[in-house]
Amino acid sequence: MYATIRIRRGDARYLNAMSRHGDPALRSNMKNVDSDRTPLNRILVGTKSMENDVKAFHANINPKRRKGDDTQYAHVLLLASPEYFQGDDNSLKLENWISSSISWAKKEFGKGLIHARLDMDESTPHIDLAIVPTYIKTTKRGKKTEWLSFRQKFGIPADPNRKFSYEEWQDKYANSV
Repeated sequence: MYATIRIRRGDARYLNAMSRHGDPALRSNMKNVDSDRTPLNRILVGTKSMENDVKAFHANINPKRRKGDDTQYAHVLLLASPEYFQGDDNSLKLENWISSSISWAKKEFGKGLIHARLDMDESTPHIDLAIVPTYIKTTKRGKKTEWLSFRQKFGIPADPNRKFSYEEWQDKYANSV
């Protein structure tokens, strides 16, 4: 099995698009969706709306962010190779993959994992995650504040001080499933 992870910074516009992408009423109009399989989609963490989950998290925590940073969340896409799901025991394989993927995400992102949706109606089953990457920053006077930072959690390729590289995230996910 090949396990793949894709990570993307999400602003309000992208969040709205991803939330619409998960709406069963709108999925029937999408070219890459098999509407007969849409009922197989499942919410694994959170509510039916990714957008509402992210907004509720922000309303409860209200993390600070750098000036000019419009990041709302990180969209993480978890996939396995289509061949993995073929064969007689594909439902068992699917459930094992879902279980290990969600366990990995909960371990890696903790309370930042606020939404997970399994999409079964496209050519390859995949899990869409909404992660709000926060960290605690302590000032010189000892005051602790929660900050939202995509870079602090995921790093960026051009940053020599990054915490992780995308290749490391790929390896961590692939080794866990």
